[in-house]
Amino acid sequence: MGIGIGQNWRESIYYGIPGVGDGWRIQTLTPGEWERLIDTAGKRTLDRKGCMWVRSQADCLRDELCMRLFVECGLWVDEVGNVRYGDFRQGPADMWSLDVHPTESSRPRTVNTSAAIAALVEQLQAMPGNGQCKETRIFGCEVGDDDDPQHIRTRQFIGHVMADLMVAAGLRAFRASVYTLRNTFFDHHIQSGGDVESLLDAIGLDCRETIEVHLRNLDLAKKVSAEWT
Repeated sequence: MGIGIGQNWRESIYYGIPGVGDGWRIQTLTPGEWERLIDTAGKRTLDRKGCMWVRSQADCLRDELCMRLFVECGLWVDEVGNVRYGDFRQGPADMWSLDVHPTESSRPRTVNTSAAIAALVEQLQAMPGNGQCKETRIFGCEVGDDDDPQHIRTRQFIGHVMADLMVAAGLRAFRASVYTLRNTFFDHHIQSGGDVESLLDAIGLDCRETIEVHLRNLDLAKKVSAEWT
C-alpha cells in the first residue's frame, strides 16, 4: 500500500527558517492540510487569483493522482511527467505497483501504490479517449533534457497547477509548491522508521550526502519552529 499520511504527525503549520538549505524554506503538509488539498482537487470550480477556474472531471482525477504520486510515492516532477497508463500493474491480493522511468538524476524503480491511486487510474482509463494505449502519458507530458523547451513547459505546468490547488486549499503562497508535497513524503518516511538508505532507494537516488543535508535541514527547521511556538 502507499505510504499516505498518518494522524500521528506533528501538527506544525510551518516548518522552516530563513537561511536553512541554501535559503529554501523546508515545508511539509499537516494531515489537515492534506485532507483539504484532496478535497480541493475534486472540485470542478475554483477561484484562481480572482478568476473562476472551471475543471473537467478528468482534470480533477489527474490532479489528485499527481498529488498522490508526490506525497505517497515520492516521485520527482520529471518522473510524474513520464508516468504512462501501462506503468501501473496489479499484483496478488489487489496490490498495485508503479514502474518509475529513470531520469537524468534518478534511477528506475518499482514503488507500491495505494488503493486510492489505483482507483484514480482505473477511472481515468474508463473515460473515452483515455488509457486505450498503454504508452499514453497520463499527464500528456514528455520529459527531455533541461534545454528542451517542452521539458521546461512540463515542469512549469505541473508546478503551476499544484501551486494553484494548494493556494485554493488555504495554504500560504510561499508554501505552495511541489517541494512541499515531496518533502512530506521524505519526512513521513523517516518518521515511520525508515533510514537514509531506504529513503534513497525509495526515491531512486544514489547521492547519500544530498539527502542527509536535506534531512538535517528539515530537522533543524522543526526544532526552531518548536522554539517559536
